Amino acid sequence: MSNSVVVVQRQTPDWGGMSETAFLQQSRDFCRLWGKPLNYLEKLYHLWNRTFQISYCNVRQALKNLSEKNIREAANTLFIPFKGYKNIPIVANAYYLFIDDDDWIDPDIAVHLGQLDQEALPAILWRSANIGSPNQQHPVFIWGLNGRCMTNNYAVSSQWLDSNSRLPSVIQHKDAALAFSQLAVPPPHLDLAMTVSNKSPISSVSLDRGLDGDFSSEKLCGLLESYVNKMRGVSQEDFVRIPWAQPLLEETAEFFSGVLESRL
Repeated sequence: MSNSVVVVQRQTPDWGGMSETAFLQQSRDFCRLWGKPLNYLEKLYHLWNRTFQISYCNVRQALKNLSEKNIREAANTLFIPFKGYKNIPIVANAYYLFIDDDDWIDPDIAVHLGQLDQEALPAILWRSANIGSPNQQHPVFIWGLNGRCMTNNYAVSSQWLDSNSRLPSVIQHKDAALAFSQLAVPPPHLDLAMTVSNKSPISSVSLDRGLDGDFSSEKLCGLLESYVNKMRGVSQEDFVRIPWAQPLLEETAEFFSGVLESRL
């Protein structure tokens, strides 16, 4: 088995080497993609930096580094870092999946996907896992077999991509859901959880939902404190379907404990 899975990183900046001016310029593009006011991410950025010594960009870079380390250690995968989607190779007999820069994957994902008939299964889904979402009752949440194409629980075969001509239609999960709805046969939903959407306290979705319009340092610190306490309270039972994710979560929780201690 050789590079049976191609892992494509979605749009992401060089967090660690980016100036504030560059961040603010790029944040507007992300807000357009997210459907938020153009200055929304800027507000989150300034809130974070006036609250903690460990800056917004440094935290995002640390999470990105952890994600990339996780992916690069997965066997028989080819990791494609974001370079404007101009560096994606054509790999025969491979499944392509698309992730955000802080997501995690099962180190054995190539074993699972490598057993499938790509010609018969041009697209597939699997269980989606969320960790740390502020509005979820369970810190570790595994979605059911609902047939939904979510943020990172899908892949498409190299044959279906047709020399990457269909690539733009599946990079973002909302576009992929539309593309899959037009297939003659809906993608099967595997009873496996092979990716994690890492809803850490600095993820855009977590900040948006957790702050709920309250852009105060007290509210932000409360989010981090709640996250750290929840993550320290998880047990091995929470990781029955994703045991590979437990050490990644423990490392992330300890990192955010340090961020919380850096409050200005």
